[in-house]
Amino acid sequence: TAISVLKEGPENPIINVWLAYLEIDHRQSYINKIRESSVEMTFPYRVETAQFLETLSKEDASWKLKYYLGLIYWHKGEIDRAKNLFDQCQNEPNLATFYLTKHALLQEAGIIEKENLQIAQAMNPEDWRAGIALIDYHLLNNESSKALALSEKLKDFYPENAQIGLRHAQALLKAEKHHEALIFLEQFNLLPFEGSTEGKKIYTLWDLYLHADFVTYPSTYEGFGNALLEAIYFRKPVLINRYSIFVRDIEPKGFRLLTMDGFVTPTVAKRVKQILFDEELRNEIVNFNYEVARQFYSYSVIRSNLRPFIASLTGY
Repeated sequence: TAISVLKEGPENPIINVWLAYLEIDHRQSYINKIRESSVEMTFPYRVETAQFLETLSKEDASWKLKYYLGLIYWHKGEIDRAKNLFDQCQNEPNLATFYLTKHALLQEAGIIEKENLQIAQAMNPEDWRAGIALIDYHLLNNESSKALALSEKLKDFYPENAQIGLRHAQALLKAEKHHEALIFLEQFNLLPFEGSTEGKKIYTLWDLYLHADFVTYPSTYEGFGNALLEAIYFRKPVLINRYSIFVRDIEPKGFRLLTMDGFVTPTVAKRVKQILFDEELRNEIVNFNYEVARQFYSYSVIRSNLRPFIASLTGY
């Protein structure tokens, strides 16, 4: 019988879920085993298991039954049902894994929060997975000092952990400690590992924009000026040579750009210095340019311009 086959298997929470459903007379003893067993490395996914868990969770309030059922709904893509089940567990779970998993579920639901990360980290301050997730949160929210304080602590606990080392370097860069980041990376041994991507990142011009103070376009000949729009998108002040297409198509739009006619004059150099050192003026200029670019070159403008053309071809 199915019960005999299941009993031949190793001790496992999900096997006990099936046995609890099938052996009604011994249901509570199996539920007690589920309560006592660890949820670590247990990942239910079968629809049949969900049906059994639905029945058992009506008879017993164990958070582990709700957790397993939530994992299955998550696996099926029913994020709201999974979130509801995780919420029902409240703060009863005393395992960091639960709160890390709930954080990942909420992220998939588009919810950015740190409460679950803080609970997980408080339960086990030396847990590198909880630490990395919390560092990532701090980096995402420009909390460089908090990210750096945590990465400093974790790298001492796990000096050879590649993910922690890379997060520490990122935190140093975010805190604008570029020289310290360089020294750290020169001394840190990063070995390839399965699923690694951070150590192989290919940097592009878009990465450089984030760290630029000022962008110059001294070209005599240019195309339309996509690179100029990129600099404006990243809210960077710009010095540009007045090449022909710029004069004809872009300059009339009213951007507040520093311009030159073939060479840098003392007046231009003085103006560049003023913008670099006057933060209020710089922010005023870059925000103004961003709004002008949005007025003339945003996706909504492209859509409105293309719609009549496409309609004339398709008839709708």
